[in-house]
Amino acid sequence: MIELFSQNKRNCAQISMQGGEMIKLIRLNNQNEVVPVLWDVNDLFWNRVSPILFPLVGKVKNDQYKVNNSFYRLPQHGFARNQMFDVIESSENSCKLMLKSSPDSKLVYPFEFELYVEYVMDNLCLSVRNTVVNPSAMHELYYSIGAHPGFQLQSTLSDYHIELEDRSHAPLKGDFSLSRYLIQNGLYTGETDRVSFENGQLKLFEDLFTSDAIVFKNESIGGVSIFRGTELLVNLKCQHAPYWGIWTKPGAPFLCLEPWDGLADHQDHDYNFIKKEGIIQLNPLESRSFDYQIYW
Repeated sequence: MIELFSQNKRNCAQISMQGGEMIKLIRLNNQNEVVPVLWDVNDLFWNRVSPILFPLVGKVKNDQYKVNNSFYRLPQHGFARNQMFDVIESSENSCKLMLKSSPDSKLVYPFEFELYVEYVMDNLCLSVRNTVVNPSAMHELYYSIGAHPGFQLQSTLSDYHIELEDRSHAPLKGDFSLSRYLIQNGLYTGETDRVSFENGQLKLFEDLFTSDAIVFKNESIGGVSIFRGTELLVNLKCQHAPYWGIWTKPGAPFLCLEPWDGLADHQDHDYNFIKKEGIIQLNPLESRSFDYQIYW
């Protein structure tokens, strides 16, 4: 376990080697009271806090996929969240961890890779950078990656709303609606529904999540904020994510804000991993980073 502290000692995070996952993020408010930013895990609802989704976001059809005519099996969101990461660097306010391919990983995912995750704690923000490196000098690397942090709710879901911002950090105001991409049994059906914002706000209630997450695609969203009334709970910025998920479970005291560089399969997908929607190709010896920031 690694503990990170901000310079003013008012914020603290705990990072687990298991999954390279941030499992606690707390701050002191103006009354010097301890306020949890991330939710306290409760297995009755969900046994994760902020897992790294790699090399999949969501599910592949029937938990299997095909590369070069060979089939492989992977669970929802891939395997990184269940692996032990190595510590590369660590200081009072930052750390860098790494996971890389192994003979075991190649049994389920036939690519060489290195995955680095960096956490940097500031006085008002925690920054996260996930970098995927293709160490092969000969072969391409195909993957998806995403974030899945769950944030603590102090009261019922209906007390909260979310607001969006564009990639220049400007809030999306007024009345508008966005297409929500519908999920059945973890796969996309191709159907959509409209989600309506009034005065820039999407009021939250449990029926919104009866089937699964609210998923937005290619809407140029650069950040999502959770509010209770006029009080900001948290703001998550990710300027380059083409997909966003908003998710909770009925009665659960958390809400997940999920920027994704990748997407689950469509229910009619033909299992071809390289051709699936949202897949990223890294050429030999290339790297690519996926960054986001949590403000409170």
